[in-house]
Amino acid sequence: MDLQGTGHGWSVPLLQMLLSVPLWAVIVTQMTQNWSYYTLLTSLPTYMNDVMHFDLKSVRFQFVCSSASCDKSCVYVIISFLKC
Repeated sequence: MDLQGTGHGWSVPLLQMLLSVPLWAVIVTQMTQNWSYYTLLTSLPTYMNDVMHFDLKSVRFQFVCSSASCDKSCVYVIISFLKC
């Protein structure tokens, strides 16, 4: 019995995958997209409050009602807004 996994007749080219430029392009693109999305997501309320002088507390119930139809995770959004 072969414990190394070579008995199946094929091998995974890990070194070639790690040295692949297209793979690293996909990884870097995905990481920068996620970083920019979450930066925007966390900075938007501050920008709207400080720069645009938009009162977020006055419209939070309307936001919760509009986001309630999105998916099941809206329960966490509703709970976090009601605790404010």
